[in-house]
Amino acid sequence: MSIISNIRRLIRHYLLNRSIKESARVKRLVGYAEGRHVLVLYDASDNNQLTAVVNLKKTFQEDGIKADFLGYLPKNFQKPENANTDERNSLIHRKELSWKMTPSDGLMQQLLAGPFDILVDVSRERHFPVKCLAGLANASFKVGIHHDEYVNVYDLTLKVNDTYPADELARQVIHYLKILKTPATHVK
Repeated sequence: MSIISNIRRLIRHYLLNRSIKESARVKRLVGYAEGRHVLVLYDASDNNQLTAVVNLKKTFQEDGIKADFLGYLPKNFQKPENANTDERNSLIHRKELSWKMTPSDGLMQQLLAGPFDILVDVSRERHFPVKCLAGLANASFKVGIHHDEYVNVYDLTLKVNDTYPADELARQVIHYLKILKTPATHVK
Protein backbone atom coordinates (compact mmCIF):
# COMPACT_ATOMS: atom_id res chain seq x y z
CA MET A 1 0.00 0.00 0.00
CA SER A 2 1.27 3.43 -0.83
CA ILE A 3 1.45 6.22 1.70
CA ILE A 4 -1.40 8.06 0.01
CA SER A 5 -3.61 4.95 0.15
CA ASN A 6 -2.83 4.54 3.85
CA ILE A 7 -3.69 8.18 4.55
CA ARG A 8 -6.93 7.86 2.57
CA ARG A 9 -7.81 4.67 4.49
CA LEU A 10 -7.13 6.34 7.86
CA ILE A 11 -9.22 9.38 6.94
CA ARG A 12 -12.10 7.17 5.79
CA HIS A 13 -12.00 5.15 9.02
CA TYR A 14 -11.89 8.34 11.08
CA LEU A 15 -14.88 9.79 9.19
CA LEU A 16 -16.83 6.53 9.50
CA ASN A 17 -16.19 6.32 13.24
CA ARG A 18 -17.23 9.94 13.67
CA SER A 19 -20.41 9.37 11.62
CA ILE A 20 -21.29 6.34 13.72
CA LYS A 21 -20.82 8.30 16.96
CA GLU A 22 -22.90 11.22 15.65
CA SER A 23 -25.67 9.08 14.17
CA ALA A 24 -29.16 9.49 15.54
CA ARG A 25 -29.94 5.79 15.40
CA VAL A 26 -31.63 4.32 18.43
CA LYS A 27 -29.70 1.20 19.41
CA ARG A 28 -31.79 -1.55 20.91
CA LEU A 29 -31.79 -5.30 21.09
CA VAL A 30 -34.08 -6.71 18.42
CA GLY A 31 -34.61 -10.44 18.15
CA TYR A 32 -35.97 -12.30 15.16
CA ALA A 33 -39.51 -12.33 16.53
CA GLU A 34 -39.52 -8.54 16.93
CA GLY A 35 -37.87 -7.75 13.59
CA ARG A 36 -40.42 -6.53 11.07
CA HIS A 37 -38.08 -4.81 8.59
CA VAL A 38 -34.60 -6.12 7.78
CA LEU A 39 -31.78 -4.80 5.58
CA VAL A 40 -29.32 -7.41 4.26
CA LEU A 41 -25.94 -6.25 2.91
CA TYR A 42 -23.87 -8.61 0.81
CA ASP A 43 -21.00 -8.81 -1.67
CA ALA A 44 -22.71 -9.23 -5.06
CA SER A 45 -19.46 -10.37 -6.67
CA ASP A 46 -19.39 -13.57 -4.57
CA ASN A 47 -21.63 -16.34 -5.96
CA ASN A 48 -21.64 -18.15 -2.59
CA GLN A 49 -23.11 -15.07 -0.94
CA LEU A 50 -25.75 -14.82 -3.65
CA THR A 51 -26.93 -18.33 -2.69
CA ALA A 52 -27.06 -17.30 0.97
CA VAL A 53 -29.03 -14.17 0.07
CA VAL A 54 -31.59 -16.22 -1.87
CA ASN A 55 -32.00 -18.50 1.18
CA LEU A 56 -32.36 -15.49 3.50
CA LYS A 57 -34.94 -13.96 1.18
CA LYS A 58 -36.95 -17.19 1.25
CA THR A 59 -36.72 -17.44 5.05
CA PHE A 60 -37.85 -13.85 5.58
CA GLN A 61 -40.75 -14.28 3.14
CA GLU A 62 -41.92 -17.46 4.86
CA ASP A 63 -41.85 -15.70 8.24
CA GLY A 64 -43.62 -12.56 7.00
CA ILE A 65 -40.64 -10.26 7.54
CA LYS A 66 -40.18 -7.34 5.14
CA ALA A 67 -36.60 -7.47 3.86
CA ASP A 68 -34.53 -5.20 1.63
CA PHE A 69 -31.32 -6.45 0.03
CA LEU A 70 -28.35 -4.29 -0.97
CA GLY A 71 -25.50 -5.89 -2.87
CA TYR A 72 -22.11 -4.23 -3.32
CA LEU A 73 -20.08 -4.59 -6.52
CA PRO A 74 -16.34 -3.78 -6.29
CA LYS A 75 -14.57 -1.57 -8.80
CA ASN A 76 -13.54 -4.30 -11.26
CA PHE A 77 -17.05 -5.81 -11.55
CA GLN A 78 -19.82 -4.66 -13.86
CA LYS A 79 -23.47 -4.58 -12.95
CA PRO A 80 -25.05 -7.58 -14.66
CA GLU A 81 -27.57 -6.66 -17.36
CA ASN A 82 -29.97 -9.29 -16.04
CA ALA A 83 -29.53 -8.32 -12.39
CA ASN A 84 -32.64 -9.07 -10.38
CA THR A 85 -33.17 -5.59 -8.97
CA ASP A 86 -36.44 -4.10 -7.78
CA GLU A 87 -37.60 -1.90 -4.93
CA ARG A 88 -36.52 -4.56 -2.38
CA ASN A 89 -33.32 -5.75 -4.08
CA SER A 90 -30.69 -3.18 -5.10
CA LEU A 91 -27.10 -3.19 -6.27
CA ILE A 92 -24.59 -0.45 -5.62
CA HIS A 93 -21.37 -0.19 -7.57
CA ARG A 94 -18.14 1.28 -6.26
CA LYS A 95 -18.49 4.07 -8.85
CA GLU A 96 -21.74 5.18 -7.17
CA LEU A 97 -19.92 6.01 -3.92
CA SER A 98 -18.08 9.20 -3.05
CA TRP A 99 -14.41 9.18 -2.04
CA LYS A 100 -15.60 8.79 1.58
CA MET A 101 -17.50 5.65 0.46
CA THR A 102 -20.89 7.21 1.14
CA PRO A 103 -23.64 6.83 -1.47
CA SER A 104 -23.92 9.75 -3.86
CA ASP A 105 -27.29 8.52 -5.18
CA GLY A 106 -30.33 9.93 -3.39
CA LEU A 107 -32.21 6.63 -3.63
CA MET A 108 -29.41 4.78 -1.83
CA GLN A 109 -29.32 7.47 0.85
CA GLN A 110 -33.07 7.03 1.32
CA LEU A 111 -32.66 3.26 1.54
CA LEU A 112 -30.00 3.56 4.24
CA ALA A 113 -32.14 6.09 6.13
CA GLY A 114 -34.54 3.21 6.78
CA PRO A 115 -35.55 2.80 9.49
CA PHE A 116 -34.82 -0.90 9.89
CA ASP A 117 -35.22 -3.14 12.90
CA ILE A 118 -32.27 -5.36 11.97
CA LEU A 119 -29.31 -5.03 9.61
CA VAL A 120 -27.57 -8.24 8.57
CA ASP A 121 -24.20 -7.97 6.81
CA VAL A 122 -23.21 -11.33 5.34
CA SER A 123 -20.21 -10.01 3.40
CA ARG A 124 -17.12 -11.86 4.50
CA GLU A 125 -14.60 -9.61 2.76
CA ARG A 126 -13.33 -6.52 4.48
CA HIS A 127 -14.68 -4.22 1.80
CA PHE A 128 -14.67 -0.82 3.46
CA PRO A 129 -17.64 0.40 1.39
CA VAL A 130 -19.86 -2.40 2.72
CA LYS A 131 -18.80 -1.71 6.30
CA CYS A 132 -19.41 2.00 5.70
CA LEU A 133 -22.90 1.28 4.35
CA ALA A 134 -23.54 -0.86 7.45
CA GLY A 135 -22.29 1.92 9.71
CA LEU A 136 -24.44 4.57 8.01
CA ALA A 137 -27.65 2.50 7.87
CA ASN A 138 -30.40 3.46 10.29
CA ALA A 139 -30.99 0.08 11.91
CA SER A 140 -31.78 -0.55 15.57
CA PHE A 141 -29.71 -3.75 15.73
CA LYS A 142 -26.76 -4.59 13.46
CA VAL A 143 -25.26 -8.04 12.92
CA GLY A 144 -22.11 -8.82 10.94
CA ILE A 145 -18.93 -10.86 10.70
CA HIS A 146 -16.26 -9.94 13.24
CA HIS A 147 -13.35 -7.90 11.88
CA ASP A 148 -11.17 -6.14 14.44
CA GLU A 149 -11.24 -2.79 12.64
CA TYR A 150 -15.06 -2.76 12.34
CA VAL A 151 -16.28 -3.86 15.78
CA ASN A 152 -17.90 -0.46 16.39
CA VAL A 153 -20.12 -0.88 13.32
CA TYR A 154 -22.10 -3.85 14.66
CA ASP A 155 -24.01 -4.66 17.82
CA LEU A 156 -23.50 -8.41 17.40
CA THR A 157 -20.57 -9.98 15.56
CA LEU A 158 -20.01 -13.59 14.60
CA LYS A 159 -16.43 -14.81 14.48
CA VAL A 160 -15.98 -17.22 11.57
CA ASN A 161 -13.00 -18.25 9.47
CA ASP A 162 -12.64 -17.41 5.78
CA THR A 163 -13.67 -20.88 4.61
CA TYR A 164 -16.98 -20.87 6.50
CA PRO A 165 -19.78 -21.38 3.92
CA ALA A 166 -21.92 -18.29 3.31
CA ASP A 167 -25.22 -20.20 3.46
CA GLU A 168 -24.23 -21.66 6.84
CA LEU A 169 -23.34 -18.15 8.04
CA ALA A 170 -26.81 -16.97 7.03
CA ARG A 171 -28.38 -19.87 8.98
CA GLN A 172 -26.25 -19.01 12.03
CA VAL A 173 -27.33 -15.35 11.89
CA ILE A 174 -30.99 -16.40 11.84
CA HIS A 175 -30.30 -18.90 14.66
CA TYR A 176 -28.75 -16.27 16.94
CA LEU A 177 -31.42 -13.70 16.13
CA LYS A 178 -34.06 -16.26 17.13
CA ILE A 179 -32.27 -16.84 20.45
CA LEU A 180 -32.26 -13.12 21.27
CA LYS A 181 -35.34 -11.92 23.05
CA THR A 182 -36.17 -8.47 24.31
CA PRO A 183 -37.59 -8.27 27.84
CA ALA A 184 -41.11 -7.71 26.48
CA THR A 185 -41.03 -11.04 24.60
CA HIS A 186 -40.05 -13.30 27.49
CA VAL A 187 -42.76 -15.75 28.41
CA LYS A 188 -43.57 -15.92 32.11
